[in-house]
Amino acid sequence: MNKFEFAVIIPCYNVEKYLSKTIESVLNQTFKNFTIFLINNGSSDGSLNVMKKYQQLDKRIRIIKYKKKTSRGKSINDLIRKINFKWFCLLDADDVMFKNKIKTQIKYLIDNPNIKVLSNLATYITYDEEKTYGKSITSINHQYSAFELTDKKKNISIMISGCFFDKKIFTSVGGFRQKFWPCDDTDLFNRISEKKKIIYVLPKILIKYRIHSNSVTTNNFFYSKLKNDWVNDCLIQRINKDKELSFKKFCNKLSKRNIFLKAKNLFDDKCDYYFRKTIIYIIDKKILKITACLFLSFINNPFRFFQKIYNRF
Repeated sequence: MNKFEFAVIIPCYNVEKYLSKTIESVLNQTFKNFTIFLINNGSSDGSLNVMKKYQQLDKRIRIIKYKKKTSRGKSINDLIRKINFKWFCLLDADDVMFKNKIKTQIKYLIDNPNIKVLSNLATYITYDEEKTYGKSITSINHQYSAFELTDKKKNISIMISGCFFDKKIFTSVGGFRQKFWPCDDTDLFNRISEKKKIIYVLPKILIKYRIHSNSVTTNNFFYSKLKNDWVNDCLIQRINKDKELSFKKFCNKLSKRNIFLKAKNLFDDKCDYYFRKTIIYIIDKKILKITACLFLSFINNPFRFFQKIYNRF
């Protein structure tokens, strides 16, 4: 097990406030045989200074610098083409690993060599505090779940922060496709599953995932949802042996749906949006906002609301 070598890749853009805790959570792992690549994607704050401080303290750290703002997908794709590790692990620059996270996943990968992508569950922390609450959910319950979802023409949405990838599989599908940001990870998982490579989610909480109102998926929730639907439409097109639609053509396609389907999707999206906001307010103990968001999530889709409650708690 100690011979298992891999890279931990942390793309960073203006995360000075959280980066130290993220890096320390990796350095403090019970498993030590890795190299950390810190990618500075053109940060305008003090993120690069934080990287340099830790590079002086630990020889396992490498810094990749981009002078201008660069997308996560491009910077990771560029790096993966250059490194020689068989495996790599991605980590968001504001998330925190539990101390045994890497050791737990590596042991599972060694015991299950057929798995090519291994994710994990997470508990939530907020923007300013590190109080944890709840857990992430997944539709990947066994090693063939991803294939079943793909066959049903459903997206594979799993936690990418803390996720291990077989480099060969990642490169074989072309890595991230920037046009699908912020859902380029879902698009990547879909295409890996289409290649019949096993994706699995270890049913253990191994990271603290920071959720806050300034994140892309919260601040631009409905735009993110639209991009996610586009990813799914492209999956369906590929399965049907048709050409993927451009984002513009996809949006035009949506505009032609009947009014009842539009209404249903809107209510579903609002249910999801207010439920996500609820998690932020619960950790921050903002009782009035918790009550309001729970109520709004419930009235938009009661069945969906209770399903979310059951899955997470």
